[in-house]
Amino acid sequence: MNADRSMDDTEAEAFDTIEGEIKRLDGDIARLKWLERTNAEKAVPVSGTKPEDASKTREGVTVKNTQKLEPGVEFARYAMCLAAAKGDVGRAFNIAKSQIPQTDRVVNALKFQAETGQSFEALIKSNVNAGTTTDATWASPLVNYQIFTADFVEYLRPQTIVGKFG
Repeated sequence: MNADRSMDDTEAEAFDTIEGEIKRLDGDIARLKWLERTNAEKAVPVSGTKPEDASKTREGVTVKNTQKLEPGVEFARYAMCLAAAKGDVGRAFNIAKSQIPQTDRVVNALKFQAETGQSFEALIKSNVNAGTTTDATWASPLVNYQIFTADFVEYLRPQTIVGKFG
């Protein structure tokens, strides 16, 4: 814009828009500085001298999500973790633990799978020891798989020919 003329409507609108964005960003900066001061006041010193103690002090609070997920979501999350890890179950477990810790069944299923070193197919098809009345956790690792695969089938069935016409 030249100094010898006034702004046209487009220039004035652009100027006002930018000025509004600057004011909004200044407000955000003020709020963030307030949060920074508040967090600094609430900070606690690290207790202990071991690195493990320091890690425990820095850990955040894990909030569990208790909402009921739509059918098929847990299976999709399981598959996404395995795909992101390119089939490496140990990496998939770490991804699930860090990205979707609120999905307990998926995290626990991948943890069990990583600990035993079995693929999903091998785990489902493997021989299972005979159940006893003294072993409370005899087939509990299989329950997680059964629940989220059953949810996936429930989600998928209405979209099949059998679900639409049967």
